[in-house]
Formats: sequence, C-alpha cells, structure tokens
Amino acid sequence: MCGRTVMPGRYDIMRNYNVHNVGKRAPMETEQKVYTPGTVVPAVVLRRNMRILTGMHWGYGEVYNARVETVKSKSFWADSYDNRRMVFPISAFWERHWFASAEPMAAAGIYRVTIKEGKRQLEASMLTQSSTDIVSRSHPRMPVFIPLNQLDSWLDGSKDVTQVARELELEYA
Repeated sequence: MCGRTVMPGRYDIMRNYNVHNVGKRAPMETEQKVYTPGTVVPAVVLRRNMRILTGMHWGYGEVYNARVETVKSKSFWADSYDNRRMVFPISAFWERHWFASAEPMAAAGIYRVTIKEGKRQLEASMLTQSSTDIVSRSHPRMPVFIPLNQLDSWLDGSKDVTQVARELELEYA
C-alpha cells in the first residue's frame, strides 16, 4: 500500500500546513518530489504547540504502513499511536495509478525513535484504511487523511483518528 507518494517542497509545506519551524532533519528539496518507503521523507509534528517540519525514515524497519483498524490494539504500534503522531504532507499517492486532490493532503502517521549506528533516527509509518471511492477500483487500501483544520487535534493526541479522518475528493492524476 502506498508504494510512492509525491510530497511538496519545503516552502509549500510551510505555507499549506502552517509550519512554524524547520528542524535540522527536514529534507531540503524546494520542489515537489516522489518518495518511496525506506527513504527519509518530510514529516510534520507538533512541538510546544508549534508545527515543525522534520525528516523521518519511512518505515518501522521494513514495515511501512499501519492499519487504522488495529493500530491502537497491537502493542507494536500502540505506544506510538498514543504518544507520537505526525502527518505526511502529500500532493499525490500511487495505488496502481496516481491519485491526487485539488487541496493539500495530510496523511495520518505515527513515529518512533530508534538508535541506528549510534545515531538517533525517527521512523514513521503511514496509517491506512479500506479504500473508498475511486481508489477501490485500483487497490483495497489507501492512506487515512486528516483535514488541515484538524491537524493539531490529531498531532497532539486529543482526538482519535476516527474523530478527525475524512474522505477527500480524489481524482486520477
């Protein structure tokens, strides 16, 4: 699921996702770029009530996505779901076809902190749900999207994903 995404450049992320600060791990691309699991991707987190753009390795090791139906109940994901939420800012995603929306998309995610080769690394996983609408013709799963006006409620953990997730008008890109 979601083997590729197009993510906006850092300036578009800062503007469209109301990012206040850029962390030292943030990818430096100024133009949109295609990202794949296993790479460092742009991520938006909430720190001290400010949205921060940072970079995270896409995948908990080789596990890239978490099912929204079980993310709270499986011990592998539960601590991250309760304590470390983020969003993937995306312009389009691939499920046997490219899908996009007229508005910026924020795919719900969670993350953990690991130590790799003596260095602190952030690893992120995208939350997925059963496909809806046009995507179901291509693939049974798709990202969970958070409306931009609900980002802080998702990121700070004050609302469950089922309270803030919504469908977007998607089209073939």
